[in-house]
Amino acid sequence: MCLYWHLITLRDAIMEKQQLFDELAREFDLKPADFYFLDLIPLIEVMWMDGKNQESELNILYQFVLEHISYIDQAAGAQVLSVEDANDFLDRFAHNKPPQKLLTGLHNIMVLSQELIMPVKIGHNRPLCS
Repeated sequence: MCLYWHLITLRDAIMEKQQLFDELAREFDLKPADFYFLDLIPLIEVMWMDGKNQESELNILYQFVLEHISYIDQAAGAQVLSVEDANDFLDRFAHNKPPQKLLTGLHNIMVLSQELIMPVKIGHNRPLCS
């Protein structure tokens, strides 16, 4: 039996992700640009694991931020994120430890992004393989 792929409605998944972010934004005063920095959350979680932001960890994070901004802007074909956006994000997440509830919520949004396409068996009428 072939495995079939069921695509979760992309629009609904994106809307759910945005809704979760908006809820956190209201509670924790997040900025719209923070949405684009979700990929940094695992690095930030690791950095704060011992309760301290060490210089070597900050240097790695800064380098990743610069590369991330470049990638996002290049993918969009326009400037989406500014250095000011990055500095503001870093002030709130790297220089000051964010609340664990916020980190957990942002982490969960990231996980949702990775689960947009899920393998499921859905019958024989639309085979993925021949």
